[in-house]
Amino acid sequence: MALQRRHACPRDHALHEAVRQANCAAVRLLLENSAEPNDRCLALDNGEFPLQLALSSNLVRSPERLQMVELLLEARADVGQRRNDPEGHTPLHDGVRRGDPGVVLLLLRHGADPNVTNAFGEAPLELAVRGSFYTDARESLALVETLIQWGACPVLPGLNQHDGVSTASPEIWQLLKRSSAWWRCRMLAWIRSRGSGPLTQTLPDILIKVAQFL
Repeated sequence: MALQRRHACPRDHALHEAVRQANCAAVRLLLENSAEPNDRCLALDNGEFPLQLALSSNLVRSPERLQMVELLLEARADVGQRRNDPEGHTPLHDGVRRGDPGVVLLLLRHGADPNVTNAFGEAPLELAVRGSFYTDARESLALVETLIQWGACPVLPGLNQHDGVSTASPEIWQLLKRSSAWWRCRMLAWIRSRGSGPLTQTLPDILIKVAQFL
């Protein structure tokens, strides 16, 4: 009741308020008493879910965020939910933007798709490579490594070292180059395993397109 007094939504969304106020003890107590972790709140901008609030709220500090995300995921919060705004971010996109490898790894371990795209067609890896959200280049490198290790495709149209926009470090581009070469070899081996015929003569450009869907 104390949490709901600060909440304008007519529905029972004390969990949203507990997350927004960075109260981990209240989040745990509510989840243990059957609070719904996948209920969209219409009183908040873009109708957010508790998991999205945990990742986007500036009131939640990094240690509290990791703990809250873990509590929500253990309560089966949906890692595939999207924001109801023009960007259409998933929790993984929000985690990457936060620059927190621990949270990103936690989301991936609970089934987040490393190649999911937002409403602009951007994969989480593209956001991590650009690095415009981070004050330390090491954050970007750590996120790129984590995403690639969990299956993010390094061969994407939005990843271009010469686009004049990216601020990625040379270490990140070397990592992407090595990963892209491995990915192409993997795709070529898969195509050749299908047998003889026109498919085995597929050009490298076609391999790149195929890799985006696997």
